[in-house]
Amino acid sequence: MFNDGFNKEMTHVEVIWGTPILDEGFTPIPNLIIRYASELMTPKEFQFICVLATFKHDSRDPYPSQETLGKYLGGISERAVRKIVDGLEKKGLIKIGYRYVDGKRQNAVYNLKPLIDRVLELAGESRLPDAKPTEKIYWKTEPKKTTTGTKSSATTGTKSSA
Repeated sequence: MFNDGFNKEMTHVEVIWGTPILDEGFTPIPNLIIRYASELMTPKEFQFICVLATFKHDSRDPYPSQETLGKYLGGISERAVRKIVDGLEKKGLIKIGYRYVDGKRQNAVYNLKPLIDRVLELAGESRLPDAKPTEKIYWKTEPKKTTTGTKSSATTGTKSSA
């Protein structure tokens, strides 16, 4: 098959979806994640994973702002985004870290290896080996602890990568 008169052979994805809808790119999400999503997370958490995946362009972990994520999650607030992230983190499906540039903390970094490992485990497959670090990330080592009526910053950070 050919596309748009350019005499270029269409890719499998173009054949399935057509080319205009692909102008902004497309996001590959493994079928196993889709098939096990309902066992592991809420529909809103799965939507978060899908939106987050649109920012995963290479081997590095994605780091979109909570404001940007909220925009693509239906215009929800940053607080609502944090609630979704906290839920995924408490379920052990996502790892959160922070990048620093010139000593200033940047956007959160989201690592999906815990989700991938959990899905592979459910599917009876071997877990992935840890990736080699490509940049310095400060990972949170435990989920946030909250108390009613007060803000808590009871998280600890460790310096590591991937």
